[in-house]
Amino acid sequence: MDMTKEGYRIGERVEISPAYDSWMRGDRYGEVAKITTKAVTVKLDKSGKMLRVNRPSGIYGRIS
Repeated sequence: MDMTKEGYRIGERVEISPAYDSWMRGDRYGEVAKITTKAVTVKLDKSGKMLRVNRPSGIYGRIS
């Protein structure tokens, strides 16, 4: 699946899906750090870790 078709941009603020363990630990928000044709990498705010999201449903929503 092509993640770039979803229209994400580097630097955009997003919330990850509740399906991820990080979300359950309170690490819910982050910034898009890298975009490839197969994944979007999000740098999480709380932990500073990089989370690779392989499917469009992995990003719950954009934050304004």
